[in-house]
Amino acid sequence: DLLARQPGDERAVQGLARAVFARTSDPDQAKAVVDEALNRRWTPSLVAFQAVMLNRANRSPEAYALLQDAVGRLPGDAMLQATAARAAALSHQYEAAFGHAERARALAPDHDEIEALLAETSLSAGRPELASRLIDGQRRKRPLDQKLISLDVLAKRLLGDERHRNLHDYDRFVRAFTIEPPRGWSTLEAFLADLRARQEGLKGDRKSTRLNSSHANIS
Repeated sequence: DLLARQPGDERAVQGLARAVFARTSDPDQAKAVVDEALNRRWTPSLVAFQAVMLNRANRSPEAYALLQDAVGRLPGDAMLQATAARAAALSHQYEAAFGHAERARALAPDHDEIEALLAETSLSAGRPELASRLIDGQRRKRPLDQKLISLDVLAKRLLGDERHRNLHDYDRFVRAFTIEPPRGWSTLEAFLADLRARQEGLKGDRKSTRLNSSHANIS
């Protein structure tokens, strides 16, 4: 109803696309909703949402092609450059991903998430020294951020820096315990068998997939 009254409402378009995907498990039907809105009025935020949707449908090369056109129109949009970097990385185009992330950072030099993205793409593009410097700066601001810690471990390992062992010390940080079977199961084996079956069912349930536009919200 909202979309009928206000066809240009981007939140309504995104909500309808998510609903269509949840109902049909068909990314093409969800994409058609966004395509119709883009034909009415092209906006970078809707393009970014479309790209995130395609990434989540394992169609990252298509997402990247869409974003290449978008950054060609708006090369000064940091959000589009960052979204393009993610799509390029998911398409295994690591140098291109690094280039987009560099441009995004130049456009938004104080954006922590974009700087972390540049660090991540630097690692993928074989630049661990740059990645390490960026990660060090980010970890001073966010020392407990788990993704930054994992990137820090990887960068230090690639550089041959033995300090990675302090962050990757499984003997100190990881322990194995045998749990009691939860209520409703007589043995741990029976519980684990049911849990495994449930997890396999969830993997095949495309309707449980959420189309999240978090990457499209970088600004």
